[in-house]
Amino acid sequence: MQKELELYTDIFEEKIKTIYFGGGTPSVLTIREVSELLETAYSFYKIQPLEITFEANPEDLSLEYLNDLKSLGINRLSMGVQTFDDQLLKSINRNHNAKTARRAYEMARKSGFSNVNLDLIYALPGSTVMSLAEDLSIMNDLQPEHISIYSFTIEPKTVFENWIRKGKITPIAEEEEASQFEQIMDSLTRMGFEHYEISNFAREGKYSEHNKSYWDLTHYLGIGPSAHSFRKEKRWSNPSHNLNYIRSLTENQLPRVMEDREKFSTLNEYIFTSLRTLWGCNLGLIKEQFGLDLLSYKNQETKELITLGYLEVKGDVLYTTKKGKLLADEIASRLMIG
Repeated sequence: MQKELELYTDIFEEKIKTIYFGGGTPSVLTIREVSELLETAYSFYKIQPLEITFEANPEDLSLEYLNDLKSLGINRLSMGVQTFDDQLLKSINRNHNAKTARRAYEMARKSGFSNVNLDLIYALPGSTVMSLAEDLSIMNDLQPEHISIYSFTIEPKTVFENWIRKGKITPIAEEEEASQFEQIMDSLTRMGFEHYEISNFAREGKYSEHNKSYWDLTHYLGIGPSAHSFRKEKRWSNPSHNLNYIRSLTENQLPRVMEDREKFSTLNEYIFTSLRTLWGCNLGLIKEQFGLDLLSYKNQETKELITLGYLEVKGDVLYTTKKGKLLADEIASRLMIG
């Protein structure tokens, strides 16, 4: 990864405003490894960080480790709590329990982290309105600055798919999943969180600056196996296989694979991501950057979605309503170009 950072020096010249350790389990790294990665980044790039986030599993954390992360300049912690129900944690093969998660959170506060995100998974097999209400109540007691919520999904060729096939677990019905999502929206809004993106809730001014860059098409550089990058209308990704990734770098070659881009790929990505956010889809920006009047081009679709109460227009911005948030991806797909 240090070699990859070095090889990108002449290609990626933008100022770096955020750094994010994530997309895996960075808390398995030693403090020395984290330090060396940061030192390499600082030596090759123009970095003026607003935010450096570090993802962690609760069971990996100790007070000493957290103190060391803080001393390296990491100022935002994201913890994969998932749920505070020990039975549900066990059912999804998590290595921590509720007590471990609470202790890790308390240690993070003791270490001086004043910007903490907690991940919550809903629609878990076996979860109920009551178990979710308990999770949300504990979240309210802990008072994190940010909460990310994700629906439990079954990926092909995983242990969970195998368990479903064998009848070990039963997926939640779509109606129940939608009901739990509405429960989350209502509860967290009452608790004072702002629902600024479909999967993200924040206290005032505590948005994830790094994630916001994905949603407004800011350029970003991904380092490591499976990492994705975006710059000047181009997207590329690294191989997921560690051996292939390492082989390229030992030969002084970037391991990236460029994506084939269709004419309206970037516009469609903007429509898809912006409709998931509090800031909506800026119709003026689309007209200016892509030369397209979206409301006219998709006249029938937008009229129908507005009439059904899924979308609304305020000024020059198209927004997804609360009702529309339940179907955000489907709504965006109807507005795609090409």
